Amino acid sequence: MAEPLIAILGSVDPRREKELQLRDPVMACRAAEEIGVELAKQGCRVLVSCPATPQAEFAEALVVRGYVKSGVARSNSIEVHRPIVSPLPPFAEEGMHHELFKYELIDNEDWAIASFLSLAKADGMMILGGGQSTLIAGLVGVGYRVPTVSLAGFGGRAQEIWALLRSSDNKLATPEELSLMAQPGWNADSARRCVGTLLNQRKRKQQGVDPTLAREHRRVIAIAALALSFFVALLVAIAEYSRGENLSRMLSYVLFCAPALAGAGGSLVRIVFDWTQAAKRLASQGPPVISAALGAVAGGVSGLFFILAQKIAIGDLQTKQAIILLPFVLIVGLVAGLTLDKVFPKLLSLDVVKTEALEGKPSVLEAGTNK
Repeated sequence: MAEPLIAILGSVDPRREKELQLRDPVMACRAAEEIGVELAKQGCRVLVSCPATPQAEFAEALVVRGYVKSGVARSNSIEVHRPIVSPLPPFAEEGMHHELFKYELIDNEDWAIASFLSLAKADGMMILGGGQSTLIAGLVGVGYRVPTVSLAGFGGRAQEIWALLRSSDNKLATPEELSLMAQPGWNADSARRCVGTLLNQRKRKQQGVDPTLAREHRRVIAIAALALSFFVALLVAIAEYSRGENLSRMLSYVLFCAPALAGAGGSLVRIVFDWTQAAKRLASQGPPVISAALGAVAGGVSGLFFILAQKIAIGDLQTKQAIILLPFVLIVGLVAGLTLDKVFPKLLSLDVVKTEALEGKPSVLEAGTNK
């Protein structure tokens, strides 16, 4: 697999402090060099376009300086994207380290457009300060959903890109990583953490993971596991209470708990069935463990209704009767799991609060006694 290609955007030139509304540009320059060193150590390639103009030095030049200074940069690991006919000077390090640079020339006279077009192939963006061109390039990168570290703590248009990242519904960065980008100041560990953040976002993008949704899934899975534990405990208690004198404990537990297991299996089969029918993409569905928990509850409740109906009709179950019932309750549980989207609306619509006795009407038990 090719090493990640990280685009460098922005400017933290102290001469443009007021123009770009930078904060601590001297520290920002140091940060850019240290990021270059860390990118090289992490085996990343860098994508740059413009080292400097007579008016300003750009972040690319600082990152490339640190990248080359690291001593571990590989051949052709610095990709320079610029127009075929360009008045831009070479990077200062090209003289002594020409083998590290690889030029990708674009048939366009504007270096900024060349920079924007190059973002389509980037695996990540590192943004420091910057002005209007940086903002446009950052917006293009965010539109491509490129993993991004925008160091808002140093000011410039990186702040606006950071604000966009924070408000996006389709985030790759976690809240902790967004806080890291906005922190003022810089320390010895900051470069490593920033590059690590970028690579973590890239991994999430490759895996199709939204960190906000992932945290929500973890929380729901924990709740589902807790709810399922309580439900199984309830089934065990009912099985123990209902087994009577003629039914072994093991057979009673199997009879009452097997529908829940069948329901969990049925819910997983439903996921596969929906996918084969193109009804739902797997990426749009929740974690399978949540479907299994819901299927277990649907199957368990349906099986419970079925068994209790038999007990009301014939009284305490004998061993032979329980064995005969077992395949039926398994089928009931399996079907409930397969159709859990139909089962739960019916369960939720049940009115289990009987008020006949409160209203002076005979209750079910009283009616049975008076017969």
